[in-house]
Amino acid sequence: MNQSFIKGHRLAAMGAIVVSCVMVALLILAWQQDKIQFSGDILAALPSQQQRDPEQQLASDAFYQRSQSRLMLSIRGKQAVLGAKHLASELTAIEGLTLDQPNVPDFNQLIRFYSQFPGALSSLNYQQQTTSAEAVSDYFFSQLTRLNNPFVSATLADDPSLSTAAFLEHIMSQNGGLTVEQGVLTTEFEGQKVALLLYDVAPQYQGIRAAVQLSEQLLSAVTSSHEAYPVTIAHSGVVFHTAANAKQAEYEITVLGGISVLLLLIVVLMVFRSVTPIILASLTILMACLFGFVALVWVFDHVQLLSLVFAMTLIGIAIDYCFHGLTDAKHANSASMSYSTQKAMVIGFVTTCLGYVLLCLSPLAILKQVAVFVIFGLFGALVFALFALVPLYNKLSATSSQHHTLPTIQLDWLAKKGRKVTGAIFLLACLLLLLKPITFNDDIRLLNGSPDSLIANEQHNLAVLGKLSQRHYLIWGSDLQHALQQQEALQSWLDVHAPLAQLDGLARWLPSLALQQHNLQDFKQKRDSGYFTDISAQLGLVIPAATSAQLLTPEHFSHSVLGQLMPLYVVHQAQNTALWVAVSGLDNDTHQAFIDANSTLQALAKSSEITTVLGHYREQLMWVIVAMVVASCGIFIWMFEGRTAFRSVVVFAVSACFTLAFANIIQGHLNVFNLLSLILLFALAIDYMVFYRSQGLKNSAVLAITLSAVSSALVFGMLIWSHTPAVYSFGLTLMIGLLVIYLLSPQMIGKEDANATL
Repeated sequence: MNQSFIKGHRLAAMGAIVVSCVMVALLILAWQQDKIQFSGDILAALPSQQQRDPEQQLASDAFYQRSQSRLMLSIRGKQAVLGAKHLASELTAIEGLTLDQPNVPDFNQLIRFYSQFPGALSSLNYQQQTTSAEAVSDYFFSQLTRLNNPFVSATLADDPSLSTAAFLEHIMSQNGGLTVEQGVLTTEFEGQKVALLLYDVAPQYQGIRAAVQLSEQLLSAVTSSHEAYPVTIAHSGVVFHTAANAKQAEYEITVLGGISVLLLLIVVLMVFRSVTPIILASLTILMACLFGFVALVWVFDHVQLLSLVFAMTLIGIAIDYCFHGLTDAKHANSASMSYSTQKAMVIGFVTTCLGYVLLCLSPLAILKQVAVFVIFGLFGALVFALFALVPLYNKLSATSSQHHTLPTIQLDWLAKKGRKVTGAIFLLACLLLLLKPITFNDDIRLLNGSPDSLIANEQHNLAVLGKLSQRHYLIWGSDLQHALQQQEALQSWLDVHAPLAQLDGLARWLPSLALQQHNLQDFKQKRDSGYFTDISAQLGLVIPAATSAQLLTPEHFSHSVLGQLMPLYVVHQAQNTALWVAVSGLDNDTHQAFIDANSTLQALAKSSEITTVLGHYREQLMWVIVAMVVASCGIFIWMFEGRTAFRSVVVFAVSACFTLAFANIIQGHLNVFNLLSLILLFALAIDYMVFYRSQGLKNSAVLAITLSAVSSALVFGMLIWSHTPAVYSFGLTLMIGLLVIYLLSPQMIGKEDANATL
């Protein structure tokens, strides 16, 4: 069987060339069909905590899409308004931006509009302060003597009961002090005037390339306005995060990946002292990347840039096949790779792929993309190594008269003292765990590579708007009136359980018809009971009777100066109606109680949902790793014997224990990406252990495994320079684990082979 395989290697090499040509053709076809699309939207690639009703999912998607399209610029300084006008003029030349400045009605417009509905509009404070004739008199005199209350004097003629004035004072007290000056939205923040510019970004400008270009144009305009006026400008919005993460990912892929390849080639040159292995190593990496990327663009609609950063680890695994093939051919001085090396290589490929197949079960699209890229990339590297590597090496080496002896690496001492080394590492791991027990952090911000300055801008702009501690929700109702009543019920719950919390929603501006009817009945009862008689006589006021015809309807509201608020608050209106509301001043416990007490409430917190999902996935991942260990035991028992299977479990368990304990000390905590790296580490460990068990301490095997460990450590070690915490954790864990695996895996050989000549 072995001889027939050797005789047909030329035909197999031709087949490998044909397969490679097919992959190139698929890549060209994907490019022509515009299938090569990149995405930097991390949240869009991550799952939700639970499967929602389709209508609820549609409403939440609409809310998130609207949030993604928003862009905010805050201009602070003595000349904030002039700086904002200059910046707005600069931005008019940029395509894809639409000024979404809310038309804040002036004081007189609000008065004229709401004064049409006397008696129907009121506030909780008004009703509590006017429960008797004496209370009405006290309330009237206290309000009339307040110099800082313009609503009373402005509405007294139309509504002498002061209920409209109370309503206006209540809604404007939550307005955040927003005013319009010279056509620019302004507010006060930390004793300074701040001008605000709000824009919508067109959907076609939210992709990576367009976002990077748009971000550069925006920052150029910001710089120009900053130079023209002495103002401080803070920019925020998803488009800036998309551009920043895209640039960071591109930098890490290019620089870190480039350095990894360069270091690998230097290692190859130092060991083989020839240009030929460098060429073959480069071709192996090229084939792996070609197969992986082609699979990626055809399987997925969009390629996440962060996926490519993680998938860069393919370089360290794929080149292993090159090392095994080169050391085997050079050591045996043969025209083809030995059958034992081929068999071990295939087994290593299968076990590595099994580890990555498990990532396909992940709820994270990023990890699915990494799995597809690595599996197909390794297949490309395997095809090249099995069918083209040795023939190419022999052909290229035939033109060179230089022949160098490969270096010899002695690892017999590790095989002989494996138990002692294992025990020492295990005891050290236990000591580390005693010093600092393992804790986990599943925060979604581990995937965010945005610069600190941009995150600070985001926090600053939220603080300017008074939304730093806001939580967002959707209120559901069978129709608009039902949804408005639900919001009013939520306000009543907050008044009791969280009186300092503030709720912003449509019902603040447009009370439900049911509440207006209640206000009218309350007003009629007070009027008929003579509550206003004394104050009317003292001040000469005439309190007219109110009728139900004076209700504020949604139609009135939609066609008024406040009509622009309807699409802001009404997120979804079909079979049911969803209203967006925001609540500030809730701690975590009250927030949960708020959710539990109101069945019509849907929390909008995708980041929190994903953090919860990551926590659940981390727990599942632990069982996945256990299942991998059990499956590998079965493979070793089937291929070798029970003793070998037991040794493999010990090697991996001790390696994993020490790796996680050491990473926990360095990071301060662990996360799901530390556990994910164990899957790759396990795949590499199986590869090393299979080769040791199959070939013993032959110098070709030891050298190939050593080169594999060095190359993998170089690639994974580069990841610790990543700005993204998740990538850093992934690389750190692998770098530590590789060192331990390298030290422990030689004990996989039997005692009878421990004294083998290297």
